[in-house]
Amino acid sequence: MVLQIFPAVPSEWKDISFNNFRIEGAIMTSVKKSNVRAEEIKIISEQGGQLRLKFSVKTFYLSDMKNAYHRKNAVILIDLKRGKMLSVKNGFE
Repeated sequence: MVLQIFPAVPSEWKDISFNNFRIEGAIMTSVKKSNVRAEEIKIISEQGGQLRLKFSVKTFYLSDMKNAYHRKNAVILIDLKRGKMLSVKNGFE
């Protein structure tokens, strides 16, 4: 499964968010978008496993790691731990 954040939201919708949206694979996600950019994505995996996240920025930060990461293609592969929250933040290039 690939999680894509706001794949079809009109560009006129500058500020938008949702909390605890359940998706396939026992995953809860919350996202806040301000001024056309997704600022932070919070992901909680109830079962653990692998998630593919399609994230439109090139540089991002993962909450469980200290460094910035750069994606090399459109999809980021993330191993999720059961019951743990992962936060993905935009690198604001």
